[in-house]
Amino acid sequence: MTITNSIYILSIGMQVLVGLYALSLIRLTGRKTAWILISAAMLLMAGRRVVLFYCVLSTGAHISLDVSELIAFAVSCLMLLGVHFIKQYFLAINADDAKRKQAETALLANEARYRSYTGLTEQIGWIWITNAEGSVEEDIPSLRRFNGQTYEEAKGFGWINALHPDDVERTAQAWNKAVASKSFYETEYRMRRHDGVYRDFMARGFPQLREDGSIQEWVGTCIDITERMQAEQELRLVKQRLELATRSANLGIWDWDVTNNIMTWDDQMLDLYGLTWETFPGGVEAWQNGLHPDERDKVIEECGAVLRGEKEWDTEFRVLQPNGTVKHIKANGMVIRNSEGAPIRMLGTNYDITGRKLREQQERYRSHTMLTTLIDNVPDLAWIKDKEGRFIMANEALSLAFKIPVNEVIGRTDFDIMPRELAEKYRTDDQFIMADGLRRCIEEPVIDAEGRTHIVETIKTPMKNDNGVVIGTVGIAHDITERKQLEDELEQLNTNLEEMVISEMQKRRAQEQLLVQQSKMAAMGEMIAIIAHQWRQPLNAIALTVQDMKEAYNYGELNEEYINNSVNTTMEQLNFMSKTIDDFRNFFKPSKERIRFDVKTAIEELLSMFGQIFKKNDVDISIKSQQDTLLSTEGYPNEFKQVMLNLLNNARDAITSKRETDNTIRGLIEITIGNNEERDKVIISIKDNGGGIPDDVIGKVFEPYFTTKGAEGTGIGLYMSKTIIETNMGGKLYCENIGNGAMFVIELSEQHN
Repeated sequence: MTITNSIYILSIGMQVLVGLYALSLIRLTGRKTAWILISAAMLLMAGRRVVLFYCVLSTGAHISLDVSELIAFAVSCLMLLGVHFIKQYFLAINADDAKRKQAETALLANEARYRSYTGLTEQIGWIWITNAEGSVEEDIPSLRRFNGQTYEEAKGFGWINALHPDDVERTAQAWNKAVASKSFYETEYRMRRHDGVYRDFMARGFPQLREDGSIQEWVGTCIDITERMQAEQELRLVKQRLELATRSANLGIWDWDVTNNIMTWDDQMLDLYGLTWETFPGGVEAWQNGLHPDERDKVIEECGAVLRGEKEWDTEFRVLQPNGTVKHIKANGMVIRNSEGAPIRMLGTNYDITGRKLREQQERYRSHTMLTTLIDNVPDLAWIKDKEGRFIMANEALSLAFKIPVNEVIGRTDFDIMPRELAEKYRTDDQFIMADGLRRCIEEPVIDAEGRTHIVETIKTPMKNDNGVVIGTVGIAHDITERKQLEDELEQLNTNLEEMVISEMQKRRAQEQLLVQQSKMAAMGEMIAIIAHQWRQPLNAIALTVQDMKEAYNYGELNEEYINNSVNTTMEQLNFMSKTIDDFRNFFKPSKERIRFDVKTAIEELLSMFGQIFKKNDVDISIKSQQDTLLSTEGYPNEFKQVMLNLLNNARDAITSKRETDNTIRGLIEITIGNNEERDKVIISIKDNGGGIPDDVIGKVFEPYFTTKGAEGTGIGLYMSKTIIETNMGGKLYCENIGNGAMFVIELSEQHN
């Protein structure tokens, strides 16, 4: 290829490049038409030259290098350079536009933030702008809404009129100082609100400086800090009260940063440990070094257990101050841990309990003195033992019993004083009481110095320290040897007495039975008369039958039918007479066992035997009971009949006695059978119209051998009746006057025993 061809091809390439360059400038410059025309012209020229170059070469000719080609080449180069410079120019312009737009966007964002901040600060204050001297030239609406000033009143330095008079001078001094030094301005003052109430504000401002260093203007904020000031004031009061309380209570407060070993104390803590801020080490060593040497290792280990989470920090220890003063401390605290459970902080209090400890020691000494005096004057044996069973206190009575001085008893055990067998028993009892924690009363033997055995009643109590831990036992033993002997004698006497009581009860029962029989026998005469009366009619009937048999024989009327009728009639009369004998025999026979019986039936049976006696004495007896009345009880039916007979006889005698002064009276005895509301008792009442019982003797009628009948009475009827009803049958028998007579009441249990 020749140089001419190379220049020709290079010229074509530059024309194509210029055309493409021109197209790229369309978007960059925004001039679409011009650059399209230039690009098209350059591309057409390049196309024409390409076609020409191809045609020349195809013919085998050579392109000649003339002036026109050189000019075209030069123009192409110039065009390329021109397009390039134009592109760089527009790129620079676009870059400036981009920066300008970014600046405008940032400015708009700042303006938005400024408006937001202004709106926010209006809730708690306002933003202000003044000139270099501090004069307000631009309106501050938030300020005026607060203090109620107009713009004319607030502009310039008029806003100062809303300040509290006491704060004006101080505010002016702070402002003048900031202006003079062209530095940050900050002050606090009180400003009057539109309703006349003053509020606390914090004012801050920054100077905007010119290039020459002079102040152009001031920009700042004014924030309402009233609530903060009130909170700070309240906090100061609380702190003052806390300091006063801790000083008054000798209470120190501490805070330990476990991770960094930083110990923070208040003034009271320093006083408790005898330190000053200059001598305070600042770490946990300040506390450890202050512990009493006798307790240091134990307390430090206890603190370690607290950090490990094994216990709470609640303990007491002694502090040895540098000047030798000993303080007793009550310590409480808590541990703060991280998410992994490791201790990172521990804080708490130390309370000076030295005074309390001294009072306790004085009280213990006084109590010990009083206790010693007291137990030495107690006649019983008294002592105190430690946990190992050694005597730490004993009284004079114990010393005398074992012939050992008190000071020599101290420190010894039961094995040094008593036989081994007894000592082992005493030690076992002590250990059981200390383990159980409860007081026990024990009867045990004691052998004195002369070898005599005594029985003592010992009260043993576990002895505990202030923390409730058992540290020994307290015992007191009372000699009950004589009492035990008396108890043995009394037991023997009680045994004999029991036998005597049983014997006496048997005698009494026999006597009661005798009284019953005597009472029955007392009515024997009347009963024989009743039997004779009841037998008279059947005997007459039998006599007539016998006489009729003789006449029938004489007249030949004696046949088999006549004989059978006569025998039947005679046997009926004989059976009636036999039943009469059986009824009276059963009545006189004592009941041996408690049985259940019907009281109404028993009364009716009694009246069937003795009703004639009362009719003979013109005394009517009636029995009343409701249809649903419970009539059954448990007891001795014959004895019950005897009681009823006694009560009926007494009523008959009272009526007979009253007829001596009023012979017109008709005797009436009313027997009523009923139940109480609970229907668990059978109640039998016997009322008469015999005039009643005199008031001065009604309370004595049930006493033995008391009678109102004079020589005719025995005084055992009512006594025997009350004994049968109340002692033998578990009921009640009592009496009272009613109307023109007396009423005796029997209450018996309806339930089975």
